[in-house]
Amino acid sequence: TGDHQFFTYPATVFPEDHLYAPDPSKAAECGGWVLGTALDWQHQRHQLNIFDADRLAEGPVASARLPYPLPIGLHGTFVPG
Repeated sequence: TGDHQFFTYPATVFPEDHLYAPDPSKAAECGGWVLGTALDWQHQRHQLNIFDADRLAEGPVASARLPYPLPIGLHGTFVPG
């Protein structure tokens, strides 16, 4: 549509690269997920956030928080199973 969306993390959270994962039940350009890690340096822990790609500004739809930080730049790859 040409619209731009963004989500602003709190100042105490350092987001890392986020990846787009298409929804396999839809056409590639018609929805999916944005997954990314972020370091909450104030609380010294990492989190994985999952966003609805069509509603980024609403914030994460799910989060998993670790009780400790991971090395910055730790990357993963999602591949079809």
